[in-house]
Amino acid sequence: MLYVVTGGACSGKSEYAERLAMSKRTELGGGLYYIATMRAEDNESLERIASHRQRRRGKGFETIECPYDISSVKIEKNSVLLIECMSNLLANEMFIEKNMVSDKKDAIEHITEPIIALSQYNCVIAVTNEVFSDGMSYDTMSMKYIELLGFINSELSAYSDGVFEAVCSVPIAIKGELQC
Repeated sequence: MLYVVTGGACSGKSEYAERLAMSKRTELGGGLYYIATMRAEDNESLERIASHRQRRRGKGFETIECPYDISSVKIEKNSVLLIECMSNLLANEMFIEKNMVSDKKDAIEHITEPIIALSQYNCVIAVTNEVFSDGMSYDTMSMKYIELLGFINSELSAYSDGVFEAVCSVPIAIKGELQC
């Protein structure tokens, strides 16, 4: 199973993804994992990490830090993995980890294929950010990042069982039916 949860900043996508993950864990009975992709590099990222950890406290998530190389995640079958989020994972792989991802072929090899492989025996919930809605133009490298994130979102969504967008903390089904 694969679900994609998207939305703008502070839209409620993380909260919905967590509810969905806990709901799916009840169905599958396996482990419940939060795959954290944000690198703690400054006060803002540290505050966001602390906020997310506080919100997950007591919900049964085991956190796995994985800021890049999602294929390194090894867990038992029939688990639920909440991967938060594609924008951090892509940024880390494009700009920090020796340019692991620089084009669509790399994005497939390093991000979408490993996530799809994980979803073969588990429930994967991939959180991502909405892109291209602001109508802005950016520098060349930023546009390449935005285009690759849009490509990753499209690839995962095409394969997924459901795509949900959080708008003002209200989940809306784009593909499939709301799960919780």
